[in-house]
Amino acid sequence: MGYTSLVRQVLASLSCYLCVMTGSFCFYWLSPYTIKLTSGENPIFATETLVKLISITEIGEAIGCIPTALFSDRFGRRTSLLLIGPLTAILWIISLFTKNMVVLYIIRILQGVVVAAVETIGPVYLAEISGAKIRGALCGYYTVFWNFGIMCAFMVSDYLPFDLYTGALIAVPTLFCITFFFMPESPYYYFIRNQSVNGKKSLKWLRHGEDIEVECKEIEEAVREDMKNDGSWKDLIATKKDRRALLIVLIVSLSRYMVGVGTFLAYAEDVFHKAGSDIFTPNQQSIFLALIFVVAGAVASFFSDTVGRRKLLIYSLICTVISIIIIAVYFGLLELTSIQVTPYIWVMYVGILGYCSATTVGLGQLMPTVKAEFFPSHTRSKGGAVTNLIASFAVFLQLFLFPMITTYIGMYFNFVLFAAFALIGFFLALIYIPESAGKTLSEVNQTVINITYS
Repeated sequence: MGYTSLVRQVLASLSCYLCVMTGSFCFYWLSPYTIKLTSGENPIFATETLVKLISITEIGEAIGCIPTALFSDRFGRRTSLLLIGPLTAILWIISLFTKNMVVLYIIRILQGVVVAAVETIGPVYLAEISGAKIRGALCGYYTVFWNFGIMCAFMVSDYLPFDLYTGALIAVPTLFCITFFFMPESPYYYFIRNQSVNGKKSLKWLRHGEDIEVECKEIEEAVREDMKNDGSWKDLIATKKDRRALLIVLIVSLSRYMVGVGTFLAYAEDVFHKAGSDIFTPNQQSIFLALIFVVAGAVASFFSDTVGRRKLLIYSLICTVISIIIIAVYFGLLELTSIQVTPYIWVMYVGILGYCSATTVGLGQLMPTVKAEFFPSHTRSKGGAVTNLIASFAVFLQLFLFPMITTYIGMYFNFVLFAAFALIGFFLALIYIPESAGKTLSEVNQTVINITYS
């Protein structure tokens, strides 16, 4: 791969990552203030209200999954993503001038739609512009920038009051719009729409200095074969191959969310507050937590194409189980016994370090890649929408139930459930997930037909 080709693919990906950060801000907008906003300083944010505002985003994501996928197939990946910038900026501006709870609920639902668009279209765009040898790394950095967005949100919130913090978030979607405007549309989208001339122009820009004829023919043939089907929703389960692809992506996606990473981050301040350490503030501990996710994701991205997706996923899940058990034992002893465990809080931190690292190295880093790789061209957006829809309901239940379980049973029980889901995911991955590293999208699609476990 030539230097210019690599640079251009990286530039297009970096611009797309700004959109990913925007989605991250939308999801975790209120999370850095869970303690401050419910301390009585802001009467409209009672504890129960804040929990609803945090969890209702998933309803918006569920609503937005399918429409954003259809919009992407009709108007293009680039156009669909570009609309996210002004929409999120407008939502945050409105939130600065309203104290009406109905309006805030609507804002959170629309932010959920933004998250749905980012998670449905973003991985597809990244996969379709990337060469086979670097696709794992470029798609893997989706998670890095998602977590980087979380870290930035917690860092900014440590120094600014809520309104100024909200205003500061507008900078990223603005920068995204400015940079992404100059990036090309996905060549796959053009070939799907029978615009082969534009497809070749897009691919030529992305692979500048390389001979693109062979890759163009491969894409055209793959798209032609895929488009023999009409691309309807039924095609997701029409054949054994389609059902296998859907099953593979659902295993990875649900494993990623059901181990509770997103919920843990959303309520990180509460978790650290209940853990009993006063060395650092809960917000400072949350910043360090997000930093672990960023570093672990960045490191893992370099190994996705060499070690292999399947091995990383399996190792990730078993390490996740062990780490969550450590956290659950700490909170179990803290809440169910009279044993003074706070002097040994470092044990919980070891568990959290393992939890953050393990989930990021495999589950978080691979989920966007697998989602974009295993679905064929004619169902790639729709498949992503369906998996996001199912996952969003799962996350909504977790976000809504997490504080209730903490109140009525104990914090420890949340982590017991997370460990159980991780163990189930481990066995399913061991049985059903094939290797896809180093293969073109068409080759991955063929891999689904004859799954091997090498």
